[in-house]
Amino acid sequence: MGGPATHAFDVAAALRERGYEVSVVTLTDEARKVSGDGLVRFPRRWPWPVRLAAVVREVTRRQSDMIYALGLHEAAAAAAWLTGRPLVVRVPGDHAWERARRLGLTDLSFEAFQAARGGGPRLRAMRWLRTWSTRQADTLVVPSRYLEAAVRRWAPAARIEVVPIGVDAPAAARTGPSARGELRALWVGRLVAPKRLDVLVEAVAMTSSTRLVIVGDGPERGRLEALARRLEVDNRVEFRGQMPRDAVWQAMAESDVLLLVSEHEGLPHVAIEALAAGLPVVAPDAPWAREVVEEGETGVLVAEATPEAFAQVLTGLRQDPERLERLAKGARARAGQWSLQAMVDRVEETLRSAASRPPVVFVGKGGLEPPESTPAKFAILARHLRPTVVSVRPTSGSAPPLPARVLAFPRRPKPLASALFYAVAPMVALGRAVREHAVVVSQSPYEAAPVLAVRALLPRRLRPPVVVEVHGDWRTASRLYGSRTRRLLAPLADAVAAFAVRRADRLRAVSASMDALARAAGYRGEIDRFVTFSDFSAFLDPPVRPLPTAPVALFVGVLEAPKAPEVLIDAWCRVANRLPTARLVMVGEGPLRATLEETVRRLGLPGRIKFLGTVPRPRLVDLLDEAWCLVLPSRSEGLPRVILEAMGRGRAVVASRVGGIPELVEDHITGLLVPPEDPIPLAEALVKVLSDRSLAEAMGLAGRARAEARDPAREFEEGVARLAAWARGVEGG
Repeated sequence: MGGPATHAFDVAAALRERGYEVSVVTLTDEARKVSGDGLVRFPRRWPWPVRLAAVVREVTRRQSDMIYALGLHEAAAAAAWLTGRPLVVRVPGDHAWERARRLGLTDLSFEAFQAARGGGPRLRAMRWLRTWSTRQADTLVVPSRYLEAAVRRWAPAARIEVVPIGVDAPAAARTGPSARGELRALWVGRLVAPKRLDVLVEAVAMTSSTRLVIVGDGPERGRLEALARRLEVDNRVEFRGQMPRDAVWQAMAESDVLLLVSEHEGLPHVAIEALAAGLPVVAPDAPWAREVVEEGETGVLVAEATPEAFAQVLTGLRQDPERLERLAKGARARAGQWSLQAMVDRVEETLRSAASRPPVVFVGKGGLEPPESTPAKFAILARHLRPTVVSVRPTSGSAPPLPARVLAFPRRPKPLASALFYAVAPMVALGRAVREHAVVVSQSPYEAAPVLAVRALLPRRLRPPVVVEVHGDWRTASRLYGSRTRRLLAPLADAVAAFAVRRADRLRAVSASMDALARAAGYRGEIDRFVTFSDFSAFLDPPVRPLPTAPVALFVGVLEAPKAPEVLIDAWCRVANRLPTARLVMVGEGPLRATLEETVRRLGLPGRIKFLGTVPRPRLVDLLDEAWCLVLPSRSEGLPRVILEAMGRGRAVVASRVGGIPELVEDHITGLLVPPEDPIPLAEALVKVLSDRSLAEAMGLAGRARAEARDPAREFEEGVARLAAWARGVEGG
């Protein structure tokens, strides 16, 4: 009664009543496979690898829309991985710890086991399988906040829903007080060491009028029966073994209290069943028990799980029948909060949510950058999609925990790693999309080209839709990045990108200028437009700080040709001559840094220009607050998010009139726009802003108002929601 199998049957029955077609795959103590009426049971005694393979095969061959795993998590995760179906996993506890304790592989407590590492190969494999299976899930369902905290250690970025267990207790008539004035206590469960039943047997021996009924079986039964005989309470401790569910309900109706003394529980099913039946619960004062038992209202929490402490509580309840009845009334009054229908409502909502989020495979070299804001970005994606990301490892070395499947390629050695990515990653993304019936979202036309080329070779029924993102002018990739010899490939690169753009099923652009570029390349389909993600709240939430005393210009970007940092340094020579107190701070790394630093030394400007390299997001906020303006002299841009970030901090912007920059910066209102490549007008614009504090403040405040009105974080999420709606429509069609 109350175990995972019972829960599975209850949920399945309730969902069938609501019109769902439900199949149940579980285990049995029978020697052979049993099947019929949507129920398949595999023998528990089969060797684990055989049983795992059989369950995976059974689940994969069934034409279900999704998988809800209440147990057999490894098999469910493998089946979901093979079929691409949504997977919701209910986690009632740490089965790695439970198995390890049962097999004698550890003697650690539940809490200590969560923090422990190492152990033998078998123990490490059990931990790995537990963690892997939970991380494959689109949503994890846990019964308590206490267990949620533990599960977060295994799957830090998982989508977790707390759904307490629900039961429908029969209206069994409660019997009156015992004619002999005894306190009738009940325990239900599996007789294993972590349940600490010896504490209860010893507690009964310390009382004169407590009768304990133990329902269940397990490896500890013989030892416990011997203990009861040795303590001479075998006449007051009754072992009834396994009982039918109806008989257990009847035992609850005939009892005064349910006892628990476990070392650990996720959320004890039997306690909820007891409360739903109006039976008070006596349990240790532990986190898992506090979520079920209200001290003095529905039961008693025992400060120390010792025989003496339990004996004292049991004696006190026997001597105070009014208190016992008050606790019983409290349990009955709160029975509704544990109803099966309320739980099934939550489960159905969770399953619907998981099924409604379409699978999307993102492929792009920069999909995990910048590392500090990637978790926030994927939190938004996971609210609307079931994302998989195929990318290169981030600059920090490893991907942070994300609510997504991550397939990360090596970053170095750079030429070889880049060739490997463009040759293999699009194929991996395509294969994943075919298996999951997913949409592919390519970060640029270059990642999309091989996906689309190979897709054309597939049967039409297998071809996944492809969305191409245009974050910038793809023609600059071969002309402004890398070596001079790379420019020889520019015509071919242009043709490849145009091929991908024209054949995209949908296009996402970051600016109107990128829209126009795609149309000029021959794209005739639907274009959606929204900003690139940034953790904009870090820039918009804090109040704007006053400008510092000395004028400072801040450059933020990669030190490569597209950002034109050498043009900025050339312009700063003129600024330095006219504004001796002005300083330029350059944030970013890149292949031009050494050359730029040498140029600064040669021009005698080391005290006027400072190179900081890459900085974390909080430091960037501070640097913007310490500046009068952002300067961005780029040769090519899509829609630079750093401008929105600077506007969020109330700073003026001096930038070149290229790409989507004019869509962000209103000339002479929120900043100044200048022609690209020309240091003279750039210097004039910088002098104008840095020599007029009132002008810089007015432009900064105007920019702040534009950033607040635009709300780029909301814009990004609304764009993701539109992508999800489109993907559902394509999948349904």
